[in-house]
This record gives sequence, structure tokens and C-alpha cells, in this order.
Amino acid sequence: MVPGGSLAELRDVTKVFRGKKNPVQALGGISFSLAPGELVGYLGPNGAGKTTTVRILLGLLKPSSGTVMVRTQRVGFVLDVPSLYPQLSLRDNFRFYARLLGVPFEAAVAKLEQVGMAGHLEEKVETFSLGMKKRAELARALLNEPELLLLDEPASGLDPEAQAALRAVLEQQRAAGAAILVTSHDLYNMQLVATRFLFLKAGRIVGDVPASEVTSSQTLEALYRERMGG
Repeated sequence: MVPGGSLAELRDVTKVFRGKKNPVQALGGISFSLAPGELVGYLGPNGAGKTTTVRILLGLLKPSSGTVMVRTQRVGFVLDVPSLYPQLSLRDNFRFYARLLGVPFEAAVAKLEQVGMAGHLEEKVETFSLGMKKRAELARALLNEPELLLLDEPASGLDPEAQAALRAVLEQQRAAGAAILVTSHDLYNMQLVATRFLFLKAGRIVGDVPASEVTSSQTLEALYRERMGG
């Protein structure tokens, strides 16, 4: 852990992809940091650059320019692509990841219990609903007790009960000192759990707002519309 400092930081980060005809700028010079105990809602429309940011923080994409600093090796993540093997049972998937990370299998099962999936150990992942897969992915992301947690649309496909369970998990992780970045279109759940909001539009941050500024008269939806110009 980094006492009193940030666990991740981006400074003037840009990302340009090669297009069929012309280069496409996904990020246009973004800067922000993530501190321990902070849960940041990273909000913006499709194509704004949210997933690109997460992939750059994970080292899966190299920025075109700028500086990226991640000050911990204990990073958990859920991406927009599956990481579980669909033809294997949930038990076999978590035995594999537990061994890979040096985690006791009993501790892995505890993470599944935390997200309400321990009762499905013998079932193949390919039989799961989207919401069940999302919950299992979240449990996998928590296996190494991450200090930095990066979640790309974790609430997609979750029913209201599972959304409430997700909020509880996020609050537990934040209370334990993790720095959390969540990309989401779900403004309702973000307003309930986030401590800060970053608004991203066309690859640029157009707002950095603490949760204290979100009120009954100035809702997150109103702030979102204002920042997006809608």
C-alpha cells in the first residue's frame, strides 16, 4: 500500500489507434489519480475511451504519449471480455486461478460466497447467465486481495438483488483501503457507492466531481447531462 499517496496515476495520457483511412484518437490527454479508499465512477457514453483507459492501466495497451504509474502489484480487474474458461466447471476455474495466484482454494471459495456463487461450483461456466458470469468474474478479480480494482461495466446483466450484492462488495473493498475505478452507464448504482466521479467525453475528462456535490437537487444524471452537453 502507498500511505497517503495514489495507487495509480495517469498524466497527459493519449491513445491513437490506426484507422482504415485516418488515425483515431481514443484519449486526448487525460490525467487523474486513484487513492486508497477511493471508489471512482468513470462515466461517459460508448466510445468515450473508458475501456481504453482501463486497458492502459492494466498494461494491455501502450499509451501513445504521457505517463502511467501503478504503484502496486496487487491489481484485480473485470474486463469486457471473459476470463473464465466456459467449458470448465466453476470449481476447476477457481482451482486454476487459485494455484496461479498462490491462494488457498478455500479462500477462493470464500470469494465466491461473497458474490453469491459458491452454490454453483460444479456447474460449467458456459451454462451461466450473463449476471452469474459477471459475479464469478468479480470473485476472480478479488482472489489476490487487490489494492487496485479496475472494473469495466461490472453491473451489466445483473438483476436488482445482484446489483445490491455488487454494491456491498465494492463498499467492503473500499473500506478495506482499495482504490477502485468502475466504468459504468448505471448512474443509479454509481450514485449510491462512488466517492468521486470522472466524466469522459470524446477521450477527454470534462469533469472531476466529488460525491458530496451530488444532491437531491443536483443529481448524478443531471451532472452527467450537463457535462455531456445534453
